[in-house]
Amino acid sequence: MAIVLRCTGKVLKELGIKKSGLSFISESQEPLKEWYVNLFYIDRKKCLIFTEAQSLFTFIVFGLYRKEIKTIEKVFRKGLSKILYYHNFNAKQINHILKTCDDFCFSTTISRKVLGSMNDMVFGYKNHLYLMEQITEEIEIDILRSLNDTPMGSIKYEFPIEVFTKYVLALSQNNERDLVENIR
Repeated sequence: MAIVLRCTGKVLKELGIKKSGLSFISESQEPLKEWYVNLFYIDRKKCLIFTEAQSLFTFIVFGLYRKEIKTIEKVFRKGLSKILYYHNFNAKQINHILKTCDDFCFSTTISRKVLGSMNDMVFGYKNHLYLMEQITEEIEIDILRSLNDTPMGSIKYEFPIEVFTKYVLALSQNNERDLVENIR
């Protein structure tokens, strides 16, 4: 099954995809296969936030041009591998996850819960950034890590990184069939 990127209207506009041209894809029951994407601005620079639908695991890619956004699959893979590395996933786990990111399909957003959580994360991200005198890559990574280490109400006050890690561990043990049954 392909990775479903559920894009907001702003992202679809940047990609040059019309909502009417998309087919409806129902909510995925398979963890790690459904990601929401939104566009926001910091200091007039375009940023994309990617959030996994079931765990609310999030990463943000800062300072993109439209040309880069058009290659959203590449942006997604690079951003995901980077945040996984900084969350101390091992190379085998990262490679295994990235192997599942070969095929992508695009759809519209369907969950207000996920969109609301994404808006909270963007708000938190911006507040952290504005408190800093100078922004370095290390500070940016620390902020992203802290967002994934914040309990979220829409997943019963669990930590997104912990829920995501459960999915990754189950996936890396080649128990994809059991993954859906045991975690649900």
